[in-house]
Amino acid sequence: MTIALGFNCPDGMVLCTDSMESDGVSKNKVNKIWCYETQDQWGLAVASAGESDFIESFTDNLGELFTGEHFEKDWIMATLRKAINAARLSYPDLQWSALFGFFGPSPLDRKLLRVSEYSKHIAPVSRYEALGIGSCLAKYLCSQMYALFMNVEEAAELAVFIVRQCVNHVEGCEFPISLLSWKVGQTAWGPYHPTEVQKIIDRFDDKKLRVNLLDYWRTQTPHLTRVHKYDELQQGGFVKFRRALALKPKRSTSGKSKRTT
Repeated sequence: MTIALGFNCPDGMVLCTDSMESDGVSKNKVNKIWCYETQDQWGLAVASAGESDFIESFTDNLGELFTGEHFEKDWIMATLRKAINAARLSYPDLQWSALFGFFGPSPLDRKLLRVSEYSKHIAPVSRYEALGIGSCLAKYLCSQMYALFMNVEEAAELAVFIVRQCVNHVEGCEFPISLLSWKVGQTAWGPYHPTEVQKIIDRFDDKKLRVNLLDYWRTQTPHLTRVHKYDELQQGGFVKFRRALALKPKRSTSGKSKRTT
């Protein structure tokens, strides 16, 4: 259970995830973005959603396959496909999906790819993609907020905003948020430190989001009559309390047995 989100921007790529790991009984926080780079040549990053034990062994295997290898685009992609196919054959019921970021010496080498749940195929991502239990909410927000020429800097903050909404509203998503980017011209991945991500989170005010949504709703429905207008949303912290007058007739006690001494 998780959310993995990726943006393919004109000037680079962004990957973003939450940190929740759960087996249905216990919960744990893990790092869900794995990345590798051969210095000054090429790099591969994986943002996964699904079974955590498999994800850890899969990325460890990728590390063994790719560590120290020179840039050979066709071989790298073929090796990645073989690793995915082997996983699907070994575990046909595996619940796993992933986003792959790839860069090489040329800007034309970069790719953002996805593997959907139960699929063996690597498909290109043209603009954005979301995987995992929070993907429905994430895709809706992306469809409304992502712009065609959005750059990496803005997409990174949008990714944090969207994953934060998944954490707030989707069971199975949890803080902290992991964030990784790559820009054209760079020869290395750019992971964000948790303090940098927290600064982005602190810039967002959920109360303002609610106010803006309410303003939109009211301007679009001027024909509706509102006797009362309550803008404050109270959630939790209260006691459900009920009081009434004793208006019903008293219940008869004649059927009760009398005590004897």
